[in-house]
Amino acid sequence: MLLPWAYASPVGSSADENYHLTYIWCIAGDSPECVQNRSDDGQQVTSVIVPATVGQPPCFVGDRFQEATCQLDGLLEGTYESTRFSDNSSYPPIFYRAMHPLVGDDVERSVIQMRILNVLIAGIMLALAIWVAAPRVRAAIGITWTLGLVPFGLFFIPSVNPNGWAIIGSASFWVFLITLMNRRNKTTAMRIAAIAGLAFSTVLAIARADQVWVLLLSFIAVLFVSNRWRSHKWVIAASLSTVALIAALLAWRFTVGRYV
Repeated sequence: MLLPWAYASPVGSSADENYHLTYIWCIAGDSPECVQNRSDDGQQVTSVIVPATVGQPPCFVGDRFQEATCQLDGLLEGTYESTRFSDNSSYPPIFYRAMHPLVGDDVERSVIQMRILNVLIAGIMLALAIWVAAPRVRAAIGITWTLGLVPFGLFFIPSVNPNGWAIIGSASFWVFLITLMNRRNKTTAMRIAAIAGLAFSTVLAIARADQVWVLLLSFIAVLFVSNRWRSHKWVIAASLSTVALIAALLAWRFTVGRYV
């Protein structure tokens, strides 16, 4: 369901896509695809030169009467000097760094590859969550993902917008947490998968730093519905302490507090 959106949506169609594409292209510094212009003291990036398709808004942006079919005449050519890149982005850099290896000479091809990667991540996380979860939780996954993805998620997950990762991570975090806290008779493989899923969903969610509040609310909600909290406090406390330590290390590494 997500793949057709990845192919059908024109480059630049998601919210502030040229902003996010510029960061993806330039997050690793100077390269054949991006040249950074710095201030006289060399401390700040004042502008970047990127392909015009990356940095310049497409023909349909800002004109609600203009259809996206204007792009059928051809993508923008040449380069574009953008001032939308700085060393202090309002988003943690993890999403941009993960997408950067797919940057190439063909912008449209690179963007589609990034979208497909995000679709695959969503599919893997959903499949993993369904596999480790109890039957009743699986029903909840089906309901929440179906209702929550239409139409916002269907558009943002197969895009190059960090919102896609935030949606995937926030929508799967609670599944792995409630599985670790409640489900009995898990195999070792399922337990390892649930722990890995919890860690990975956290990383995905903080592609938008404000999602730490969503994860906190999810944790509180799961805590209140957990039927093993009273009888297994020390196990749960040890597990959550481990998760909290990993989260703190991630937050320190990517300076999440500054973005929040």
